[in-house]
Amino acid sequence: MYLYAYAKAMISSFYKKNLIINEYTHDDIVYKKSLYHFEMDYTLAHNDFIKMVLKNKNITGNRHIFVIKKFMKQQSLVNLIDVNSNSTFIILIKNMNQIDPAIRSRSIFIRLPFTFEKTRGFLKTHYELNITREQYTQHSIISLIAEIKIPKYEIEFDKLIDIITTSRNQLDITKAIKTYCYNVFHVCIPLSQLCKLLIKKHISHKKIREIVHICAEVEHNMTIGSRDILCYEQLFIKFWSVFKS
Repeated sequence: MYLYAYAKAMISSFYKKNLIINEYTHDDIVYKKSLYHFEMDYTLAHNDFIKMVLKNKNITGNRHIFVIKKFMKQQSLVNLIDVNSNSTFIILIKNMNQIDPAIRSRSIFIRLPFTFEKTRGFLKTHYELNITREQYTQHSIISLIAEIKIPKYEIEFDKLIDIITTSRNQLDITKAIKTYCYNVFHVCIPLSQLCKLLIKKHISHKKIREIVHICAEVEHNMTIGSRDILCYEQLFIKFWSVFKS
């Protein structure tokens, strides 16, 4: 349910309108819709319906948005994505392995925290923010974080780099890397942002060329792999190896 809540909040925020959603049927196909989107449990039977929708211009003048909550026959969905540039498909999944590589290569992934309680606890610990359930459901958390002049994750980043560069205990360094990567990964801090920080804070370092190369390599690996958190850890492990050499 939390994935669905985020999808609705994202659409509502984009159009700056509250979504009034009703259920409909068409040739035995059940779907829900508002003025701004459609949502359904996708099966092959939905193909003709989606094609019919896409033949007509959206009443708002914007793209057609389809929220897919469950889906089968992924190849047919790939074909729909490929031939319709006036549409956006939002697919809700809990496991990356559920997605066919063909769809994965055509998608942008947005990772979301799991529950209100878990999100509130993490933001309180790492950003010193106390959020309400209303703020959580309205998806205003990002704007709240953006108002912080020095994000907590950047302060923790500096602490991690200090441990990597000063500690002689490999176990302590490994634990610090895994803990930090887990935390930033689960609040959707982009890997690219960490790479920028790493380069920015070592721009005068004698091994800046190696550091830039590490960042480029790790970001590339993330585009072709499916276990993104390993790329986060790889960034700091490779930095550690360069710093030691």
